[in-house]
Amino acid sequence: YFRIASMFHASSNFNHLVQTVHHAEHILVTSGPYRISRHPSYFGWWLWAVGTQLMLSNWFCTVLWWLAAHQFFKTRIPREEFYLLEFFGDEYIKYA
Repeated sequence: YFRIASMFHASSNFNHLVQTVHHAEHILVTSGPYRISRHPSYFGWWLWAVGTQLMLSNWFCTVLWWLAAHQFFKTRIPREEFYLLEFFGDEYIKYA
């Protein structure tokens, strides 16, 4: 739910690549799933990736998925938030 709902709710503001250029039509989405979490899409992906392995009782892959996701998001989220701060300034600070 979180992954799909956040992608649809953000609509044209959602992109699988971190945006480094602010386009005029790009807005800060703070409603819907983004009201609960700054990164609901990432949370939804993590929940799916780790949750499927837990449901399968695959402890080895659960740990590997958790580590892979942690490593990916450890670099991606700060980079994304850097650009969100650049694009939206005080509006993003207030939201965050």
